[in-house]
Amino acid sequence: MRSFLCILFVLLVVELFSQPGRPVLPETYSRNTTEDFRKDQELVEKCLVWLCKTPINEDVAFRSEVNYFVMEWLAGSPQITIDVKTKYAPFVNDYPELMFSLIHGMALYALRHKAPYDEEKIHLKGLETVCDMIETSETLYEQKELRRALKAKKRNKLKAYIEKEYLSQEK
Repeated sequence: MRSFLCILFVLLVVELFSQPGRPVLPETYSRNTTEDFRKDQELVEKCLVWLCKTPINEDVAFRSEVNYFVMEWLAGSPQITIDVKTKYAPFVNDYPELMFSLIHGMALYALRHKAPYDEEKIHLKGLETVCDMIETSETLYEQKELRRALKAKKRNKLKAYIEKEYLSQEK
């Protein structure tokens, strides 16, 4: 019994420290020059990590503030361009709340990978974030079509799933 409690304690500590820390947003900020955007880039990346790791229904009010801060930065930043193609996100009509998760995952990937823009890869990274949000939301998890995407991600077949279910219908 004692070893069980020790293992449980260790797992709890690991879980607590594995969650990304809540970002601290500045009370005021300026985004008039390229340098202004560059100064905020590290904080924006921390915010994106938090948004991508924190369940969609957790800390909703603060999540909205962080999302606003990030989206405003993304809209004006000369360092990054996100071009969302709805063909990779057919779920947005029925689940519009997942659009932000898609953008968050795409933006985080783009900030961390300075390689030339790869439409398919960046959308897949965004979809992985969407799947993470589905997994942590009881309401979203109940939706059969969303669970299929999550299942494909867990099997490392998200690309094949998207190609079969959505992209093949374009042709």
